[in-house]
Order: sequence, then C-alpha cells, then structure tokens
Amino acid sequence: MRLPLLLLLPAALALALLMGGPVAVLVEESLTPYVPGSVRAGEGWTLANYRELLAPAYLFYAWETVRIGLIVSALSVLGGAPLAYSAVRARRPVARKAILALLVGLLVMSLIARLYAVFADGQVRLTA
Repeated sequence: MRLPLLLLLPAALALALLMGGPVAVLVEESLTPYVPGSVRAGEGWTLANYRELLAPAYLFYAWETVRIGLIVSALSVLGGAPLAYSAVRARRPVARKAILALLVGLLVMSLIARLYAVFADGQVRLTA
C-alpha cells in the first residue's frame, strides 16, 4: 500500500507547484499597494485592494454573477435530470447511445461556438 502512494508523490508535488505557485504569486501581488501609471507594485503590504471590492459597484457585479450562476444551474438541473433519467432507463442500447451522443454534442457545442466567434471576427486566419 505504501508503494502506490510513493509513486503518486512526484505527480502530486508537480501539481502543487504548477497550480499553487501562480496562486501564491497572485495572493502576494494582491496584498501590495497599487501604484497608478506604474507596472510595478508599491512597497509594503496593504488590504486596500480587498477593501475596494466592498464598493457598491463591485458588490452589484458580484451579486449579478452569483444570481446568473444560480439561474443557469437551476435550468441545467431542470433540463439535465430528465435527460439523464431517460438515458439510464432506456431499454434499447441504441436509444441510450443516442442520448449520450446528444449530451456529448452539447458539451462540444460551446467550444465550436467560441472557435467560430474567433474566426468570424476576422482576427485569426487559417491560411497565410
């Protein structure tokens, strides 16, 4: 039992460094003072950047984000639960495969829409 855990150690360490490192840098940057017109942060430590998040405009946008997330989540559950139920309870394997293909297609559709938006904008060209 000890050997499999030891084999996971290098991957876990790499994951911790690759995921935790940027987060640590972000937290460190967020605690330094903002200097307008400068690329570099100010000297010392401050919580002013976090206090600014309590301004009414930021709170409004945070609430809107949460509200839209809750609405989308509720609609996803209302639409996805019957579809998942029908996929599990389908008697014919063909029907089950068709429903699962529909679900995978819906997952891929957002990626296709984003790629189309990038190419339709004219900023990215596939040919030289």
